[in-house]
Amino acid sequence: MIFSCKNHKQNNQYLIKNKSSASEVIKKNDFKLTAKEENKLINDIVKSINLKDSSVPKGPKSDASKLELYKLAWEQFIALNWPVANTNTSGNRAKPNASSDSTFLSVTPNKLPTTVWSTYASKAEVFNHQSSNLPAWNLLKKPVYQYTYQPSSLKESDEFNLFNNLDENNEIGEAVVFGGAGKGNISGGDQILYEAKINETEYSYLRAYNLQNADTASNWAKNTVKKLNAFGGTCLSEEAAKQEVICFPCADENNEGAIEIKAAWRKLNDSDKKERYYIQKVLVYKKVGDKVKYTNQDYGLVGLHIIRKTKNFPTFIFTTFNHVDNLDSGIYYNNSIALEEAKGPYYQYYKNKTENGKTKQVPDLTYDTNNQYIKTGNIAVKTQEEIHKIPSGLELFNTAIQKQIKKQSKNNNSVWQYYELLGVQAVPVDLKDADSDDSYYLANNVIETDYTLRRFTGAFANKTGILLHFSNVNKKGKKVSMGGCMGCHGNAQAGGNDFSFLLGDGPIKMPDTLGVPPDVKAIKKILKMN
Repeated sequence: MIFSCKNHKQNNQYLIKNKSSASEVIKKNDFKLTAKEENKLINDIVKSINLKDSSVPKGPKSDASKLELYKLAWEQFIALNWPVANTNTSGNRAKPNASSDSTFLSVTPNKLPTTVWSTYASKAEVFNHQSSNLPAWNLLKKPVYQYTYQPSSLKESDEFNLFNNLDENNEIGEAVVFGGAGKGNISGGDQILYEAKINETEYSYLRAYNLQNADTASNWAKNTVKKLNAFGGTCLSEEAAKQEVICFPCADENNEGAIEIKAAWRKLNDSDKKERYYIQKVLVYKKVGDKVKYTNQDYGLVGLHIIRKTKNFPTFIFTTFNHVDNLDSGIYYNNSIALEEAKGPYYQYYKNKTENGKTKQVPDLTYDTNNQYIKTGNIAVKTQEEIHKIPSGLELFNTAIQKQIKKQSKNNNSVWQYYELLGVQAVPVDLKDADSDDSYYLANNVIETDYTLRRFTGAFANKTGILLHFSNVNKKGKKVSMGGCMGCHGNAQAGGNDFSFLLGDGPIKMPDTLGVPPDVKAIKKILKMN
């Protein structure tokens, strides 16, 4: 394979000076590597990654290369998937376990402890009707989830304080997704569910300024929109707060910066190789009559977004991981989601465009005649392959680190060897320069599954159904129309929420339930962004 500058106009590639110092680099404006040289370069960098280090890495240099960003992404993955300390004691949320026999490499099919990121604060802990009294982070123990309409247990033995609370059933209103041997079971057995979390830095920031309150967040967001040219894509958190402008803290020497997590989970079936998955007992919700019930089930992790704000990349660094078996196991999403209103139906922009692939008949999703739910079609589109494949250099990087994880883990059976990095976005790139960045359309196949999200750029279609060229990312007044994860979250920045879709969304009335399409609120949230 050739690793060249041809498609990387904005990010020069780097050569390693010598094997013993993989972090030292020499910039080259134009060069090519042979396949052998490329493999050596990548292997040297991978060998410099310490799989036994539980610390969240410092933010990267401003001129970090793609390979250095891949290294950062994997180091974050290692730190955040480290087993957590005893959470029965207050102050241990997100603290790595210090025991030598409880490490990243010790997470195996027979030992699946709670991870650091799993103990981040769930949105239902933060954005709820009692959120005016958020406890300090160091007082948190097991989670207490608060919904306006509190669910009850399905079985007496069900626990409501599990860390993985899967209270989202769709991709931000765009699609309902199913996986597992291509079964497309609409009843929910194979439905992919989601959770969103924030770390201590973001939690403490929200608490300090009462931004967990929807009214406060809304007022600040409106003010932020007016001052984006001054504070957008900056680390001026304290100065911005004095002017009631939302600007999350960046990573520096004293803190890890604001981090948000989006995780995708699926109930595994008999055809899945369960020993290859990180599995946890999770909270899921079911509709029983007119009641919402919670219950506990074992689910496997199939996708993980990690976004982080750093000093040199204040428009966040977006990294996303998949399970390597996702595509082989079959992924389906329900197509043709439409919102019915008096002015007529408004469809997702790419409704009639789908990638090549087989289709499969599935039962209609329930449509509530009181317009409480979205009317959907009955065709599920199979996602056979990525529209934008993993860059060749990253494929080599993934293979190299997966081999290291296997080699260094006891009995060579760490579950983490079966996860892969899909890409990294750190620098905003405009649509006209999309070909210069092989991760411009970065998407996760179980978190951004449908055509709209996998080809995202600019903005979501407005009520005219026309996708307009929209500058969605603002860095100190410089605006670009970014694609992929950053571009999607850029719509939240344009709305005054510093790349977060969580602010201003509370109090959360109730969790999403299995087998139910996105509610009208989810779709309207997307439509009103324009």
